[in-house]
Amino acid sequence: MVSLISVLFTLFFIAMVVLAFAVPILLFIKLFKRASQQNQNQEEVEPEISGYRVRGEVLNNSESAFFHALVKALPENYFVFPKMRIADILETIGGYGYIHRRNKILPKHIDFVVCNEYFKPLLALELDGKSHEAPDRIDRDKLVNGIFASTSLRLQRIEVGSDFHETAMGIRSTLTEVR
Repeated sequence: MVSLISVLFTLFFIAMVVLAFAVPILLFIKLFKRASQQNQNQEEVEPEISGYRVRGEVLNNSESAFFHALVKALPENYFVFPKMRIADILETIGGYGYIHRRNKILPKHIDFVVCNEYFKPLLALELDGKSHEAPDRIDRDKLVNGIFASTSLRLQRIEVGSDFHETAMGIRSTLTEVR
């Protein structure tokens, strides 16, 4: 009759042999999966990295014309910043609904922001052309109007086709009075 010790020794020996082969195989499988995932992630990321090009112009013709008229009209210590994200101008107040409110403004921008020499926003400007007549744009403009109305920063809308020089001079007199 086989002793209990020899049975236990045999089982222990078999377990060690199985582990000796199983551990390297499991490690190889794990490393192979990791390498495969990294290759897959690179394939997913590369089109995102290479799918861009430089725009021809940052401002369209109307925006460019108004920008130049405004810069020319404003005194030396005023700065005009085009295409500013609303989230970079207005701070979302914490509390209930913070994330929802912040996410509402994150992708939106204003055509121009006028700042003083300390880069404090004094006035937000939006040029309204034909694109502002689209239903989705009308909804967006109502939202933006409401957001600015709830703050101390004034939003002024300017119709494309209006006299930009005259409008810029009006902005100059308004800003120098407020200063």
